[in-house]
Amino acid sequence: MPEPTLADYQESTFTDTATNDVSGSATWSAGDVIVVLGMTADNADTLGTPTAAGLTFAAVSGTPTNTNSACKGYAWTATAGSGGSGAVTSAGSAASKGISVFVFSGSNGIGGTAFSASLGSTTTQSLTRTGTNSHVVQIWGDWNAVNDTTVTWTPSGQTQQVADFHSGSATYFGASWGDQGASGTTSYGFSGFAGGSMTAITLEILGTADTTPGPPLRVITSPLRW
Repeated sequence: MPEPTLADYQESTFTDTATNDVSGSATWSAGDVIVVLGMTADNADTLGTPTAAGLTFAAVSGTPTNTNSACKGYAWTATAGSGGSGAVTSAGSAASKGISVFVFSGSNGIGGTAFSASLGSTTTQSLTRTGTNSHVVQIWGDWNAVNDTTVTWTPSGQTQQVADFHSGSATYFGASWGDQGASGTTSYGFSGFAGGSMTAITLEILGTADTTPGPPLRVITSPLRW
């Protein structure tokens, strides 16, 4: 299965308390899958369904998380009907929170999912991938708000997008991984962090079915015998 392409990435500010979280301007083409991951500093805080010109977002089944004394994780997707560009906005509480916006080309959408707001001090999350050559995206929040943003990601090969500490609110991390090869189960996350109340959302981004035609059929004939 051909892997998807991460065509663009944008994010809002994770270290302020603005009501509206607004990403940088993202660009998408017709058929692109736009994935938004969000995290709030507390379960009582909210992020609204994202809006962007020409896009309609829907929540990934099972999100947001809902656990007291924990950060709250969100995930939404949209499929672009036509090309466009612009900021993605999520209106919510006047509290610490943020969104990450991923634009994928050549994707059939979401495959495996994993989300939990009850990970405690665990900083990896197991994800079962259902496709081949998939990408993986992930976001974390630590309700304990430990002042540490230097971690070692696992597996290697990640692109770190978020590593922010907001004093008195939360610590946030986010990353993505390219082609993950064959389907299977892998733990995604990091080590070297002493948080104690972790929330994570991890999603598989599928590629597209391979429709490349095979070699032409070879017909072998033999002379007739009488």
